[in-house]
Amino acid sequence: MLLLLPHPFTTPVQSDFGEIVKNLDGIIGESPKEVQRIFGTYGCKYGIQRTPYAILNEHTNKDEIAFLAEPLLKGENWGLMSDAGLPCLADPGAKLVLYLKLKGIEVKALPAPSPLFYALMLSGLPSQRFYFHGYLPKDKEKLVTFLRWMEEASQDEESTHYFIEAPYRNMATFETAIRALSPKTLFSVATALFTPEEKVITKNIHEWRRSEPPRIDEVPTIFLLHLPQQN
Repeated sequence: MLLLLPHPFTTPVQSDFGEIVKNLDGIIGESPKEVQRIFGTYGCKYGIQRTPYAILNEHTNKDEIAFLAEPLLKGENWGLMSDAGLPCLADPGAKLVLYLKLKGIEVKALPAPSPLFYALMLSGLPSQRFYFHGYLPKDKEKLVTFLRWMEEASQDEESTHYFIEAPYRNMATFETAIRALSPKTLFSVATALFTPEEKVITKNIHEWRRSEPPRIDEVPTIFLLHLPQQN
């Protein structure tokens, strides 16, 4: 069985998370650093030095996915975690889940709130129809084009569009959006969710241009936008 694990340092998890992790045969994560953080905090079935772990990231190819699946095909129980938030959402772990599903291997998820839905709820933006785009293009010209496409689509469909960014690029993306979008577009910034520093701020672009920028450097942040239809 594969158990999808919420990241315990960015997403609230149930109180017995540590016991669940300790009884797994191994953990698959995006980076050794984050896997070792989990081991160091909770320990695992055989202790930090002996518990197997493996890496699955954006560079993992099909042959490596098959290799990662071998212990699970033999009946072992492993956990899959993302570097932040929930696995498989804007995360390469979905490739392993699909592979196991097609092999008939059980996949379960440890219950935890999704920061994506949490941000949507707290933004006040329309939620009847919404689209999550993951990471947007890094190229500035392509980013501007995509932002304006989302803006137009949100008005046509009365929908909300949202996306994420690598924390070190948060401010650059925010500044590009503030310059590129229509003054009437509602733009929400949800940052440090599930922490004491949590803030979800929604303003139209005109107001954002007159305000102090949010403090989102190096902090996990979700951006949401919606252009209301004209009356």
